[in-house]
Amino acid sequence: MRRTLIRLVEVCALKVLLISSSSGSQGGGEIYLRYLAAGLGQAGCNVKLLLSDDPTMDQLAREISCTASVLRLPLTNTYRRLSRPFGAVLDVRQRRRVRKFIDQSDADLVHVNQQVAEDGLDLLLAAHDSGKPIVSTIHITHSAAGLGARLGWLRDSLAGFVLSALQPRIICVSDAAASTMRERSKLSTLDISAIHPAVPSVDAHALRTARKNARQDWGVLDEDVVVGAVGRIEPQKNPTLLFDAFSGAAEALPNLKFVWIGDGSFRSTIEMRARKKGLVDRVIVEGWRDDARFRMAGLDIFAMPSRFEGLPLALLEAMHAGLAICASDADGIVEAIAHGRDGLILSTSAKSVWSNAFCSLARNEALRRSLGEAAREKASESYSVSRMARETLNLYQRSITC
Repeated sequence: MRRTLIRLVEVCALKVLLISSSSGSQGGGEIYLRYLAAGLGQAGCNVKLLLSDDPTMDQLAREISCTASVLRLPLTNTYRRLSRPFGAVLDVRQRRRVRKFIDQSDADLVHVNQQVAEDGLDLLLAAHDSGKPIVSTIHITHSAAGLGARLGWLRDSLAGFVLSALQPRIICVSDAAASTMRERSKLSTLDISAIHPAVPSVDAHALRTARKNARQDWGVLDEDVVVGAVGRIEPQKNPTLLFDAFSGAAEALPNLKFVWIGDGSFRSTIEMRARKKGLVDRVIVEGWRDDARFRMAGLDIFAMPSRFEGLPLALLEAMHAGLAICASDADGIVEAIAHGRDGLILSTSAKSVWSNAFCSLARNEALRRSLGEAAREKASESYSVSRMARETLNLYQRSITC
């Protein structure tokens, strides 16, 4: 018993350095660090976070500074390099800069946050140079070649070579993502664990207030039904299928409205289709909002027809908000949503499936309420920040004591 207590104290007193690959403040893969840092801090860890000093990381820095020490360095993200992972691996200057910072941080363990396997390889190399135990979270585990990326096979080979050489302990955000990673060439020897991400629950009164304010801002009536999405308006999120499904349902339901909270390269496509369909007065694209997890309370139906995911935080936020959810069967989504019990899982092969689901839910308030309540209950039980922190701490201990 005493030995267990001593080990617990040692784990909770850990000095953890989280390093962000700094891909931007808006994506769930980076917001994940906000909640992880908070959970580790609540568990007694001394948490520091290293971010790029690029302005795109300012919002995340502000949000995390309430729970952890935030430190900034001039770092170039892999996505900003024309040569992608090759430039990162060859950037000896950045590698040395990060290595020096790690040495000065006096951390017991370094945890690098990667969006995909090829992201932040220079950060992993710097952590390895420091001699510290390394953990890495990889959110999207599909190969670059599998996603149709230019020179994908070559980029996958480089990422596989670096990861297999360094042997960090890998956290994947879903069982499906972990399985996909184990199946990839050169990665099967890695120590891979699945730890579901989490978001904090939101007070019911705050949600009611947020719903009232959002719908008032959008100009929707009590009898209107709002279907919408939260996140990047990019091909991964399947925005054209979502809008086309909405427009099909809107023909039969004059009280159906559409809201997208977020922004991206396909925003103009959505707005153009709204004009062509004569739906401009029923479609709102809000752009990025710091309060998106409250703002989504104004929706009645949360839609996520993604082509691929890890386990998206926006989905967990929708569950905590008690929304009726329509989501694709991509990767970890099906681990969070049980079809017919706490949401609907739909194929992305036909927009008519989504249109029909929107019509059914829009016409059945009791069904929307039942699915939303079940989703909120599951989120509270299975996707808590304390649970995520506890499982991550267990992995840290294995990394330090091995």
